[in-house]
Amino acid sequence: MKKISLILTTVVLLSCLLLSGCGGYSLQGGQPDGEVVGNNGIAVKQGDYIYYINGSMPAYLNEALKNDPVASIFRMNADGTDRQQLSTRKAYAMYVVKENIYFVSPVSADKLCLFRVSINGGNERRIIEFSANGEYAFSDYGVAAEVDGGIAVYSFKTEKRTDIKDVGNVAQMYGADKLYYYIGNKAGVFSIAWEGGEPEQVTDRNGRIMAVTSQYLYYMRNEGDYPKLSRYDLEAKTHTTLSTSEYDTMLLSVADKLMVAYSSEKSTLYYMHLDGESKRVPILEERVDTYAIGKDRIFYCSNSEGALYSIDFDGNNKTKLAEIKALDGPGTTDPNYYLDVVGDKVFMFDALNKESVHMIDLVSGEVKDLANEE
Repeated sequence: MKKISLILTTVVLLSCLLLSGCGGYSLQGGQPDGEVVGNNGIAVKQGDYIYYINGSMPAYLNEALKNDPVASIFRMNADGTDRQQLSTRKAYAMYVVKENIYFVSPVSADKLCLFRVSINGGNERRIIEFSANGEYAFSDYGVAAEVDGGIAVYSFKTEKRTDIKDVGNVAQMYGADKLYYYIGNKAGVFSIAWEGGEPEQVTDRNGRIMAVTSQYLYYMRNEGDYPKLSRYDLEAKTHTTLSTSEYDTMLLSVADKLMVAYSSEKSTLYYMHLDGESKRVPILEERVDTYAIGKDRIFYCSNSEGALYSIDFDGNNKTKLAEIKALDGPGTTDPNYYLDVVGDKVFMFDALNKESVHMIDLVSGEVKDLANEE
């Protein structure tokens, strides 16, 4: 789960600004049973529609609460036509499930909220309000957030919220078939059913959760001088260390069973199969801060050139795609915080505090600034 880095500067507001952004729209169309591609990023495809966030979140609170299109959720046809706004609220992140979009939006200087809105706009409601420094998680089964030293879990099946009290200081949450989380000063990764119940300890060590499948939990196991990428078999209850190397950033594609990671010590981007036996393979020997995993290649931004490239996993077929560069994510966010791959399209934010989101069509090569298209 991507960690939100909330950088909102408080200014004096009129009361009307504090109440702004609660409206919605009601559109025709939508395909709630369509295949979902690329959830939990800048954009997501559901059937014949693409939903996307229209630019990065403004840095100032009064701008973040404004009723304007910057950083709000839009819908368009898969070919990029018929752009329409779905909500007046601004979003840090979103997740599409059936007929609803779940998203995180600021509501005050120190509060965020998980909202729900229809894929056609309208029917907007608050699900969980939580601290701006708190953790949250999306999944196909529910959403959750850290609330007052505990965890609030909302199940899509029951449409009810369950509060687990006195959990402690949650370091991270990850949504899958269950809610997985760990606490910084407590051993183990834990899980909670989306319908509630008692937390269960899954592993004996804690660490950042990278991915969860029906069989495996992948996490950065905290042991020794630095965390190691590890895999825990949820059925056999066995542990496998996949990598003993140290990296600055890392992404996993569990569908393709591979890892991509960057080491600043070596100034090299690597990939590795997640079979427990393969060794890492260098892809690119240069500084890379922003990158994302596609179906058959890696997309990355060149700092020196200010351009977007793609490259095969074996380091061949390096191709320049656009003369623009995605922003680096704030703080300790993932390397794909402002860069997203959705099927045959790449989306990126290249400017702060601005209505600007670029879409690169990998088939035609066309580059569009969706926010400024006529």
